[in-house]
Amino acid sequence: MLLLILALPLTACDSSEPKELSCEEIVKAYEDSGYTVRYHTHYDDRDTLCEMCFTNPDDPENDYIYISIYPSVEAASTAGDETEYNLVVWFIFAMHGEWRWLRTGTYGDILYSTFDAKMAVPLKGLMK
Repeated sequence: MLLLILALPLTACDSSEPKELSCEEIVKAYEDSGYTVRYHTHYDDRDTLCEMCFTNPDDPENDYIYISIYPSVEAASTAGDETEYNLVVWFIFAMHGEWRWLRTGTYGDILYSTFDAKMAVPLKGLMK
């Protein structure tokens, strides 16, 4: 019985690698969920491969999510840390009324920032 209890937490851990998601898959997931694409751009000469912004059509001025795909997991993680724990960024965002750093997360090479956690639902659905 003790061995079973000790082995159970090991089966609950998921150590799998994050799925590779393309910009197009993310755009389709948000469009299928009823969100509006504010912009979707690809870059060859920047730190990000593509950047996207989606808005909730019911409240486009206050309800949106920024999603960026980076060339590597490390680049996304670094950018997330710089955004999430940077007092200067917090101050500038606060001056403009943007509180999106409160809901910033990474998934593999993807970084997202939003005001409302429900805006990340389509993205998290793709991550499963």
